[in-house]
Amino acid sequence: MSRIELDDRKGTALWLAGVGLVYLALSASYAFLTPPWETPDEPAHYLYTRRLAQTWRPPERPQQFELGNPKLNHEYVWYQPALGYAPGALAYALIERIAPQHLPAAIPPVRARGEPPSPYLFELSDPRIGRVWDGIEGILALRLLSSLWGLAVIGAAYRIGACLHRESRTLGIAAATAVALLPQFLFINASIRSDTVANAAAAWLLALSVSYVVAAPSSEPKRRQALQMGAWLGLGLLMKYTFIYMAATPAMAILLADRRSARLWIRSLATLAIPAGAIVGTYYAAFPQAREALGVLFGDYLPVGAEPEILSSWSRWLRVTFVESFYGRFGWNSVIGIPLRISMPCFAAWLGGALLTVVQVLRLQRRSIKSAERNGILVLGISLVVAAVAVLRLNLAELQPQGRYLFPVLSAWAVFGCWGLWQSLQPRGRILTGFAVAMGLLVMNLYGLMVRLVPTYYPAR
Repeated sequence: MSRIELDDRKGTALWLAGVGLVYLALSASYAFLTPPWETPDEPAHYLYTRRLAQTWRPPERPQQFELGNPKLNHEYVWYQPALGYAPGALAYALIERIAPQHLPAAIPPVRARGEPPSPYLFELSDPRIGRVWDGIEGILALRLLSSLWGLAVIGAAYRIGACLHRESRTLGIAAATAVALLPQFLFINASIRSDTVANAAAAWLLALSVSYVVAAPSSEPKRRQALQMGAWLGLGLLMKYTFIYMAATPAMAILLADRRSARLWIRSLATLAIPAGAIVGTYYAAFPQAREALGVLFGDYLPVGAEPEILSSWSRWLRVTFVESFYGRFGWNSVIGIPLRISMPCFAAWLGGALLTVVQVLRLQRRSIKSAERNGILVLGISLVVAAVAVLRLNLAELQPQGRYLFPVLSAWAVFGCWGLWQSLQPRGRILTGFAVAMGLLVMNLYGLMVRLVPTYYPAR
């Protein structure tokens, strides 16, 4: 190994370590400065986590509302699978054992409509920085634990970028940085929910799928990779129901990599399906509550119902989902963190990069070179399209334009937006572009935290 290669690896490790530390500092800031319960659906996710820590079984269908406004305090995520809540439940059980006085006895009531306007949805005894956590520090600990799963997504983004641009590690570094510093990703990760675990599993399923496509042909390693993808797919399906749209990713990777041999891709698809089916089947066979929840999902939650609303406001739906709430909209989507004049150019820049990636893929197609790299990009592109269609389908059942539903493919988003540019730039241009992305996103976070979030929740008295 040459000295240059060694220095390059050291530099990469140092940069990624720095990105991880900045991510942890920012996510801790979001966790601490956002008052308890003031992140989307956090009361319901907390109730699920507490129930799982007490019974270690999926919750049964609640017979009555918990407290106050049923739409906000009710355990309405009870039908979700339990694995995504398991890490939080383990932490909850530990806190309850060693310091139960730091867990809330109850969720505070929802503020009445007739009160003066306030950014708070829930009543807090002392809404001052730091004091909002008095006696419920356990909630803050659960938030910080949740944020740690973002490191897995960052690592997966780097892995994908490194697989698809072997000339240098800068694409992987840029992708990891873009994921780590996306304001809405940081905000959502710094709250109690199963999404963070599911997003980590989805990111590594993407990384395994891309690795499967770009790896040299060999039957035995391919079989092991297909088994690994099947295991990740099965586990992910037990973390969050929206994980289902990730099933297309490993299947497409197999079809692209093994398309010249029908026998090989059929065998690989079967190898993928066996562990996934075994994991999911065991869960639903073991827990009748899970089978009931699955029936309720298909019977009550998925039938189309919001279509007229989307058709009448499709432009707003697109703007909020893919721009405003994707880059940074805090609270229950009620605190505008990143103004549209900033987030829209960011979206336009990503879209330009994505279009350039498409052009570069078509160029490689005509020249018949780098087919493995090209197929890896196709896997990412198909994953992005499937995710967008799935989010639209979800909103046809219940209108909820939120960019966080796209976060399972966030690592694909980062790499796909940069890969075409990396084919066109010289090494110095790549470094400058990556540095500009990092600095721009860092400034966006500081703006969102100090100019938007803190003044909204803690106005000067």
